[in-house]
Amino acid sequence: MVLELDQVTWRIAKMNDMTVGMENLPNVFIDKIEVSSANDPSIVFLSVIFCVYDRKPPFNSWRGRDDIDLKLHIAFEYRPEVFTQLESGIISLYDRDAPEEPSYKNHVKNNFANSYLSGEYDKFTIKVDTSIEKKPNLNIYAACFVDGLDFGNPMLNKYYGPMVGERIYVGGQLNSTTHYFYYPDTNEEYAGPVHQKEDGSFMEGSVHTDTPHKEVRLVTEENYKIVEVATS
Repeated sequence: MVLELDQVTWRIAKMNDMTVGMENLPNVFIDKIEVSSANDPSIVFLSVIFCVYDRKPPFNSWRGRDDIDLKLHIAFEYRPEVFTQLESGIISLYDRDAPEEPSYKNHVKNNFANSYLSGEYDKFTIKVDTSIEKKPNLNIYAACFVDGLDFGNPMLNKYYGPMVGERIYVGGQLNSTTHYFYYPDTNEEYAGPVHQKEDGSFMEGSVHTDTPHKEVRLVTEENYKIVEVATS
C-alpha cells in the first residue's frame, strides 16, 4: 500500500461554516476512486484520493495543535450488515470488528499545507494505492482520529472525527449512483457531515445538538467519482 500527498484539484460545493472544520476533528471527503483489474480476476487495484479540510485559525479544529498525532483511518468493508451499522451510527470505525477486511491507519500530522478554499479552509489531499480482494459488495470508509489517549475509560478514549463512506461494488458491479445533499430553502448543495433523524430525514452536522442547524435533503445522481481505468 502506498500513501502519498497529491495536489489534484478538489471540486466541491460551498462548505457550511457551522460544521466543516468546526467539529472535534477535520472533515475528510473522497474525491475520486480509480479501479483497475489484475491478472488474477479475484483481485482489483484501487487508487483513492482523499481530501481533508479544516477551518483556518482561529476557528480551526486542528491546525497548530502539534502536540497530538492526527491520523487517518481508512477501512474497506465487505459485509452488508456492517454497512448498516456504520452508516446508522450504531458503531464507528473505532468499534468495527474486522478480522479479515483490510484497515489502514496512517499518520497525517502536519500535512495541512496552506492550500485554501475560498480563503476560509486549509486542506490537503492524500492518494492511497492498494490491491484488494474483489467481492460482490465493497465499501470504503474513512475518518480522522487520534489514539494513545488514556482517560481510564474506553469510551472516553474513542476520539474520531466525521466519517465518510462510498460504495464501490454493489452486487458485483461498480456502483453507478452516488448522492449529495442540498438545502431545500436555498437549493444550495451541502458538502459537510450529516446525521439522520428517527423519521428518516437528515440534518447538517454529525450529531444533533441544541445549537440550531438546518435540514438537508438527499439527491441520487449518476456516479462520476468512481472510474474504471485500463490496466497498463
